[in-house]
Amino acid sequence: MSPLLSRLQLFTVNFYRLAAAAVISASVIAPVAANADARNMVFHGNINSNSSCTIVVNQNGTMGVSGNFRQLSSKIAGGTPGRVTILQRGVYDIFATTLPIFMVAPTGGDTGVTRQVRYSGTATNLVSGFSVNIPEMAAYPGIRVNSFGMNSRVNLNIHFIADRPTAFPSGHYTSLVNVRCE
Repeated sequence: MSPLLSRLQLFTVNFYRLAAAAVISASVIAPVAANADARNMVFHGNINSNSSCTIVVNQNGTMGVSGNFRQLSSKIAGGTPGRVTILQRGVYDIFATTLPIFMVAPTGGDTGVTRQVRYSGTATNLVSGFSVNIPEMAAYPGIRVNSFGMNSRVNLNIHFIADRPTAFPSGHYTSLVNVRCE
């Protein structure tokens, strides 16, 4: 046998031994699971497009003026509350807020004024007919009435009150109360 052939055989044998050792060590380092498996997971979600909240302004409010001219209010003589009906299908919160200034006021009419919104009313579940009274409450800077069931009607009397430490200047005043569902 020639020395070149014996070296080639030795090289071939050693090559196969190294390859076999690499395979064995690779399987020890990173074993392959015998029962590997994979599955997909599906996520579902629904949007209830039947949800709605409708606000109907039945009557705007009117502010009366106190005898000392320090208060404009829908709760005093000459004043009337604003009235709204809210029809809810789904779950909503109802808010009423007022602006920090009058929409219309004579010069100086906004100086030193504090404002508040008060409300009272009823909430009726339209499915069961069950109804509850909402007692009059102060709600500055806004009110939050949690929805009364999935299908409900809420009737609110909303009062606006503005107080000032000195008499309001003569002139026309207009304020805004924003009622919204969220």
